[in-house]
Amino acid sequence: MMREKIALLRSREDMFIGGRRATWKEVRDYNDSAREVEHHPVHIRNYGCGENGKRTFDHQTRLIYEDPVNDYFLENFRGCLQDNVYDGMAAIFRMAKELHLEDTIGGLDRRYSQLPVGDFDGRTDIFTAIKDIFEDDRIQSIWQRRFESSSAHPYNYEYHMANGHRYFDKKQPIVPEDVIRSRVKMTGIIETNFMIGQQPIQITSVGGQRSERKKWIHTFYDKSNAAQIDVFFVNLSEYNHTLYEDERTNRMEESIRLFRDVIAIKRERPMALIFTFSDVFKEKIVRINLKKTFPEYTGELEFHPALEFIKNQFLKAVPWDQGVEVVPIRVINTLNRHEVKKTLLWLCHVAMMNVDPSQLHQEEANDHRQDEILIEKKSSIR
Repeated sequence: MMREKIALLRSREDMFIGGRRATWKEVRDYNDSAREVEHHPVHIRNYGCGENGKRTFDHQTRLIYEDPVNDYFLENFRGCLQDNVYDGMAAIFRMAKELHLEDTIGGLDRRYSQLPVGDFDGRTDIFTAIKDIFEDDRIQSIWQRRFESSSAHPYNYEYHMANGHRYFDKKQPIVPEDVIRSRVKMTGIIETNFMIGQQPIQITSVGGQRSERKKWIHTFYDKSNAAQIDVFFVNLSEYNHTLYEDERTNRMEESIRLFRDVIAIKRERPMALIFTFSDVFKEKIVRINLKKTFPEYTGELEFHPALEFIKNQFLKAVPWDQGVEVVPIRVINTLNRHEVKKTLLWLCHVAMMNVDPSQLHQEEANDHRQDEILIEKKSSIR
């Protein structure tokens, strides 16, 4: 029911007014105003470059609110997961070449290239062969240096190595966590529809590759009476990655430019920034210096100062002089179902309420809570 959303987002613990915790009367008044717009459809549109967690977010929301989960939906991912296992090893060999470590792999690439390609169903022997290669000490030494690569390493590959035997055995089920860990290139415009209680929700996600962006125009204008919010996803860990389409262009810099262009077009309705891959970023930032991409960065190689710097790079791109007043921000790990659920409800809240920016408080993240609820104003940019 929508009461779950109201209680979660507008409890006394989560509501701030002018920097202080709200009184119970203020919470009740706020809830009363929320009920006036209850059951209006909510449209959420997800934008951003590729490999930023949009599709994982979509899968999580469907798995959270579709009860029971459709077995056919899960089974459809078997082939994708098999490809993730096979293609992930190829990505590791590409990393070895980029890092000039190809001479250290001693013929393992030839063993891999001799594996049959095609229908993997029932071919548990192929998975066993790939797993044996991955567990070889020579490949493990390359894997430990994966953050140094300018291309995205195969995320969740250790999970696939631990669970991939099920992907190749048709007698074994595909489970929801497998879907969340799958890696699917998004193309076109994909709509996901579901209900939260009696509240209809529609999430529209678009492919992030340069060749896909010409299709975005079809999602820019919606004259319906739905509550609407646009979301721009950013992969925090991509700060030293380059584009698939152009190896000379840094992904983070491309995201900043794209965000600037999109928010300038769509300033008539709220646009939120969601920074994803917080778990990978936290592990990576202590190894790979942010200065390699942003020489002006002078902070420590730690999660929070680096996050603050990246966040401000995006906020500097906001056309504040063209009517944009606030940019809601959240930092999440899309693999964490609890964080995704809270973020979805938070997006519904921002979309449905005509919120006064002065009544929104920036809640700073700490080591124990990274699901930040941030509302940034022009004055907060340093």
